[in-house]
Amino acid sequence: PLAAALQIVHEARVRLRDVTTTNILLAAGGVLKLAGFGLSATFDPEAGGASFCGVVGTAEYMAPELVLELQRLRSPAGRAATAAPSPPPPSHDERVDWWAAGCLLYELLTGKPPFFSTRESVLLRKILTAPLEFPPLAFEHVSAEAQDLIKKLLERNPMKRLSGPAIS
Repeated sequence: PLAAALQIVHEARVRLRDVTTTNILLAAGGVLKLAGFGLSATFDPEAGGASFCGVVGTAEYMAPELVLELQRLRSPAGRAATAAPSPPPPSHDERVDWWAAGCLLYELLTGKPPFFSTRESVLLRKILTAPLEFPPLAFEHVSAEAQDLIKKLLERNPMKRLSGPAIS
């Protein structure tokens, strides 16, 4: 249901950019509803607007490309570039939602996010570099197929990340 819901949102030219446990709701009859569209963005592929700039979302679910964009914006050169009159180059697309879906799946199966720290700087470094681990105790009842899906959704290279219709 989550993959289908994300696909519908993406087909409507909307990117959620904040797929978290608090933004996934179950309605009567077990119908999945997406919420939290406050950080979403629309795009127009005919106008060349298939990607977005800026960093939004909840840190625990932030895709590596968003972390890199955040680091760029926080650097002195990045702050100077954002003051320039021309818009910055695009930094991400709908694949950030699929990364977040992988984080969400991991968390729903284990009770913990795949990367965590109470310090944001450590958390962001883990998202970029820490190996994705499947602790035996937490994953003893999780199928190999589910673990493989998580690995494919949490692929750091967005060009190789499982996304869109390939998930169905």
